[in-house]
Amino acid sequence: MNKNKRTFKGTFTLQSHYRLTAPAFDGDEPLKKGEAEGFSTFSYTLKEDENLTATGVFKGEMLVLWYKAINKKPVYTELFIQSDGSRNYQFFGTWTSYTTKKTSVASWGEYRIPCSGDFDLGDGDFSPNPKYWQYGWEEFRY
Repeated sequence: MNKNKRTFKGTFTLQSHYRLTAPAFDGDEPLKKGEAEGFSTFSYTLKEDENLTATGVFKGEMLVLWYKAINKKPVYTELFIQSDGSRNYQFFGTWTSYTTKKTSVASWGEYRIPCSGDFDLGDGDFSPNPKYWQYGWEEFRY
């Protein structure tokens, strides 16, 4: 936590794919034949190095938005970038300490943090609640 940076070893397991059958927004041009966009869900397990202090295991679910061009592999997309609450790479799960076995909620993502309750007060963008600034979040305020 805080400013710690750790490496992980783990797995991502595909759970499901969802392909959008119409443009995400009114006014968007329809996709060309052979193009696709949608999202996929994964389960994940990410293990920190047990030999370091304050380490554990992250487990949970992940959502990824993607776009697939004609005859290409799917790639990251900012499908909903024009809307409030735009987000991608949404992780929601738990972190369990190797030492204490205590489990805590662990969520993170790009642009927004899923299921964050009163932590994220932003309308269109992420903006942390001032009561969390003392824990290192003040630099992200608007």
